[in-house]
Amino acid sequence: MENELQDKVKVERGVLNSWYMEVQRTKDEADKYRKHRERTLGHESQLHLAMKEIEQ
Repeated sequence: MENELQDKVKVERGVLNSWYMEVQRTKDEADKYRKHRERTLGHESQLHLAMKEIEQ
């Protein structure tokens, strides 16, 4: 019984870790768009990059 509980905790930690890595990757990609948008001069280009950031 104790081993089953330990295995379940390991699985849940694995799922949590993979979820965290996906969230971190998405956040990094959105940050990349935000930084690029801040350096862009044209209003239309900024709007396009803001939409990409929101999609992430």
